Amino acid sequence: MNTKKLTKTSLAKEIGISHSAIVQWENAGKIPAEQCFVIAPIIKVKPEKLWDNPRLLFDMFNSTKTQTKKAG
Repeated sequence: MNTKKLTKTSLAKEIGISHSAIVQWENAGKIPAEQCFVIAPIIKVKPEKLWDNPRLLFDMFNSTKTQTKKAG
């Protein structure tokens, strides 16, 4: 997956969960440990780093929106 085009929907499809699950993680400010091991290779970080700092993932979604708005 190209992280420049990372959206909640695209990530959810890739790892086989619902978009709303990712929204729930973001609202809670944490990612389930087992999902950190699935997501980490996609965004090219260590699972422990993602667990300690879930903003790494959540900020990617926000930066993708910003890049899309600037491009459009």
